[in-house]
Formats: sequence, C-alpha cells, structure tokens
Amino acid sequence: MFFPAGLLRETVERLIADAPYAAVNAPLRGVAHVMCDAVDEPRVRARLTQALTGPDVLLTEMSSRSETPGSALLEAAFDTQGPITPALSQLLSLVWLEPAVSDLHWHLDHRPPTVPDDAEPPHAPVHRTGGLVLDLEHRTITVDGRPVRLTCMEFELLAHLVTHPRRFHNHEQLTELVWQRSAADEKRTIDTHIARLRRKLGARYGAVITSAGKAGYAFEPSKAAS
Repeated sequence: MFFPAGLLRETVERLIADAPYAAVNAPLRGVAHVMCDAVDEPRVRARLTQALTGPDVLLTEMSSRSETPGSALLEAAFDTQGPITPALSQLLSLVWLEPAVSDLHWHLDHRPPTVPDDAEPPHAPVHRTGGLVLDLEHRTITVDGRPVRLTCMEFELLAHLVTHPRRFHNHEQLTELVWQRSAADEKRTIDTHIARLRRKLGARYGAVITSAGKAGYAFEPSKAAS
C-alpha cells in the first residue's frame, strides 16, 4: 500500500503525543499485529524484527498464520522499558512503509514490577453471551463451541464492543479507539469490518452488533436471535 511520508510523520507525531503510555517509565509488554502479502512475509518479518530490537525494546516471540489466501498475519510480542516513543516510531516508520503491509495494529499493557512465585498472575476476562464466547487472554472466539477465525482488526473491534456493552460508538470513535487512527475517510472501513463480523458470527449472534445511523454501533447481548 502507499503511505505518504507527510501523513506518516503527522500520524507518528500524533500517536506519540497522545499515547497514554508515552510518559510511563514502568516496564510494558505489547503485541504488534501486521497483515501483509504472503509472498513478502520474510521481508516484513525481518522489518518487524528490526523494529522491535533495540536498547529500549525486546522482541520476545513472533508467529504467523494465514488469514486469507495470499495474506499472512504476523503477531509479535515484545517488552519495552518506557517511555515507548522510540519503539513506536520504529514500528511505524519501518513497517508501515512496506508496500506489502496492508494493516498494522499494536497494543501495550502495564506489567507489574514483581509477581510473587506463589501468586497466580491475573488473567484477561472471558465474555459469554449464550453460545458466543470471547476469550481476551487467548484472543479466541467461539460460537456454540465452534472456533471462529477473525482477523486481528476484526477481533479488536469485536473485543472493544463486547467490553463496552450497550454503548454506541460512532465511526470516528471506533477509528481512534480500535485503529488508533484519526481519519475522516475510515467510515467505509468500519462498515466493512462490521459486515464481516456479523457474517462470521452467523445469523444468531451477528444480531448482537446493532447499529443506529450516525450514533454508530453497539454490542447488545439481548439481541441474540433465538
């Protein structure tokens, strides 16, 4: 894809300035998700490895899988000692400029300074709506016991709606909160992902994603069809 240099610079500056972790000095861990052309996966993997290797960021694990024919989804786990500005700028400048990259998303979490050996670490919650089960820790979703394969962006979008039930989010809010972007022309992207989510969840549970025009979309558990 083509990503204009000027727009890239503005995006980097905005994300660095607005990132809630920018001034945090505590250890952080994160995961980057990159969608790319399958034939170019080795080059993108090398770029991602380079971006997540440095004095303030450490790549700890990387895996890949095929989401759609001809594409590959790379998932890279990394640790960083805040502030995370250098790691963020490397991710954007080195990976987003690759023509083979069609999507990139990352998220960070605080890591407790110490965890006692006899204490069980906290687990991300599991959300259940009838036969719809969303496991945030393992990033999986099942419908009536059947695994549903989502792209990283579809999962992030559904996870955000599920964790904020009955609350409508318009297109701009979803773009900023889920995509971590600010662009007026992303309305079509949101609608496309919602349509794919509904189709993958099936007739019964696709109905839980409700829409209200300009108010946007919401997760309404009671809308699950009988």
